[in-house]
Amino acid sequence: MCESMRRSSLPVVSLWFASLAPAVAQCGIAFNALLPANGVDGEVIAAATWDVDGAGPLSPEVVVAGNFTRAGGLQSPGIARWRTSSGVWSTMSPPSGAAITAMVTLPNGDLAVAAGGVHLWNGTWTTTSGAPAATALAVAGNGDLLAVAGASVHRRSAGVWQSIGAPAGASLLRTIVGMPNGDIMVAGFFQVGSISFGSVARFDGTSWSVIGPGINSGDEFRCMLVRPNGDLWVGGRFFDAGGLGINRIARWNGSSWSALPSFSAASAATVLAMSNLPNGAAVVVGALPFADHAQVFQNGAWSSLGVPVPPSQPNQVNAVVALPDGGVVIGGNFTTVGAATVGNLALARAGSWSPLWSGVAGDVDAAVLLGDGRLVVTGEFSSLFGVAASRIGIRGTDGSWTGLPALDGRGLAVAAGAAGEFYVGGSFVTAGTQVGNGIARWDGAGWQPLGTGLASFGAPGVVRALLPLPGGEVIVGGSFQSAGGAPAQNVARWNGSAWSALGPGLGGAVRALARLPDGTIVAGGDFNSLAGQFVSRWNGSSWQPYGTPPSGAVRALVVDGADLILGGSFSGPGPQPNYSLGRSSAGAWIPFGPAGAASTIVRLPDASLLVGGAFQLPAGSAGLLRVQGQSASVVAAGSVEVRALVLQASGQLFVGGAFGSIGSVVSSGLVRAAPVCAANAVVVGAGCTGSGGPNVLASLALPWIGATSVARASGMPATGIAAFVRGVASADVLLSSLLPQAGAGCRLRVDPLLLDAVVPAAGVAVGQLVLPNDIALIGQSFCEQVVALELDPQANLLTVTATNALSLTIGSF
Repeated sequence: MCESMRRSSLPVVSLWFASLAPAVAQCGIAFNALLPANGVDGEVIAAATWDVDGAGPLSPEVVVAGNFTRAGGLQSPGIARWRTSSGVWSTMSPPSGAAITAMVTLPNGDLAVAAGGVHLWNGTWTTTSGAPAATALAVAGNGDLLAVAGASVHRRSAGVWQSIGAPAGASLLRTIVGMPNGDIMVAGFFQVGSISFGSVARFDGTSWSVIGPGINSGDEFRCMLVRPNGDLWVGGRFFDAGGLGINRIARWNGSSWSALPSFSAASAATVLAMSNLPNGAAVVVGALPFADHAQVFQNGAWSSLGVPVPPSQPNQVNAVVALPDGGVVIGGNFTTVGAATVGNLALARAGSWSPLWSGVAGDVDAAVLLGDGRLVVTGEFSSLFGVAASRIGIRGTDGSWTGLPALDGRGLAVAAGAAGEFYVGGSFVTAGTQVGNGIARWDGAGWQPLGTGLASFGAPGVVRALLPLPGGEVIVGGSFQSAGGAPAQNVARWNGSAWSALGPGLGGAVRALARLPDGTIVAGGDFNSLAGQFVSRWNGSSWQPYGTPPSGAVRALVVDGADLILGGSFSGPGPQPNYSLGRSSAGAWIPFGPAGAASTIVRLPDASLLVGGAFQLPAGSAGLLRVQGQSASVVAAGSVEVRALVLQASGQLFVGGAFGSIGSVVSSGLVRAAPVCAANAVVVGAGCTGSGGPNVLASLALPWIGATSVARASGMPATGIAAFVRGVASADVLLSSLLPQAGAGCRLRVDPLLLDAVVPAAGVAVGQLVLPNDIALIGQSFCEQVVALELDPQANLLTVTATNALSLTIGSF
């Protein structure tokens, strides 16, 4: 597993790396959407609209049914609801154990569903008594519910089901509609003697009759649609209607058949569903061999419905729902529309397709990764990937989203505490049922206030920055005049039970906080009370200027070794009048970066910076930059504003902000990004057990070029040496064949080239390997293992044990 490096016998690190065969790759950062909650995880068979409050203020919902178990990331087998305005999914229990084959909305707002019998939904399910085993449903002209069961037709009037028989010769009816004049139309298969043929029949309230010459033998019907002018459209898989050679879709005007202009399809095509649009057009979907599986008929001509659903089988569209705003929802068996990945559902508005839910319903302002791997996001939004979340929510390690009790105002900052809790700050008064006044703590079970919170001239304060300290205290910055009722100007400290001021505070909004290696607190923002400074340091008793930084508003601070990096919007000397970044180095401030505003900064393992914001470059606008030294390159161009960046130990990033798409990924508000040439660590084999317990080696910091690979060995002896063994090739040798003191079953799994001896402390040894910043290393692999040597007080060797090995691949951002 570790043999992609060329072998070398040189035990010197720099020469070892210099000997490697080049493996230069095209690297960079790639975006991908957070898709677990997108669409449904199986085929959609039927869809309809349902409005919980009728003419009330709530927008309608789209109800979908089919062969799925999850919708929008929620467990909802077979049926689910999607709110059109917010993109929020709601679960529904299926009405029976039978599969749902059809749905229709009744004039009173109830949803009728065929699933064995017929069931009504108005917030709860009601099973209609005496219902047939329906396979198709429709609404009659007078509002009665119509159903087809086999070859018979049934009507539910005044709550009672009754049979109205079947047209002569009908053997299987597939679809039914009610006409405005009260007629009932059905289509399906008919039998006369030994001849089977497809046809359409009409019930005029008294008797059945087959209309026109019908449609030829072997033809199949799937759907019917009554147009605004009273015409009836019939769709399916057929070659003729009325002897006119009409293909796949036919029009009946009450007296004769006719073809729709320019509609033609190959022999494999099938029309599966149709719907009227609010503007008078009609949309036809199915398994169609066009640029997509959805076509619009308007003004006498056909056109494609936006970005295509690929026509290749088994892709097909089974259901279509027209929304009041002119949007169209389609469902079926497909995974993509254009470049967007979808889960069997898609939404078209203004001729452009998107996943049914493609991100955050609003903007993400801040995010933080908790110690257990969960992601907390806050901002101004109503849902997260289809799950209701009012301004704050959590993404679990399994990718599922959960909304927390709502904030009644915007979340602007979030920070993880030392014990698994986290803090959120912003422009809210309440968090859930608790009065926070700008700040609250989530303890894992509910929101807790921090005293009486923050205030500003009689109004609640606004928190814009949070900085947890190692001892459990939290420094809070923002726009406020008091904390816990005591004076505190724009910056304050919470010690777990009480607030305190940091001297006289600062004379303007604090928007960023950082802690230097020596423990000094640094604040940046809109204040200029200290000799025109917009960044200041707290020395324990007073605020002091931090050199002479460029003039401007500070939005982000990050410590970079001995330097401090500022993000914001600045002006100063140099080749350009405006900058978005500044660096404090050796007591001097250096402005750099493009014009615009930097909102967030993270330091990558290779010491480069990823900077989010809204920037203006000669080539256009950008929202995400990578900065190496003082040189910036564009990661994400276009009308993108990045406000939150979270870096995982694996090198993956979460990118949040105000955008509908980023790169080529359609996902609003939040995406995931990852280096194309990612570093990796894979466990090889198992360790054995010594006097300190099981010997286990784990990667703490992955091997990136220009960075330091760090591994931790646990279970080491109380007295002894941990030998970090590194090489470019694997091995499999019993240690007892080399050292008789080795424990039974302990194996050497690395062909050694480099040895690094470390004295363990409290049973733990940490090893480091500095990697050159050389692109030739990208994609190369090496092995690492720890051999534990237990010694007696006289330094005699007592026992030898070994950890598992790691196969490590070197990566680059």
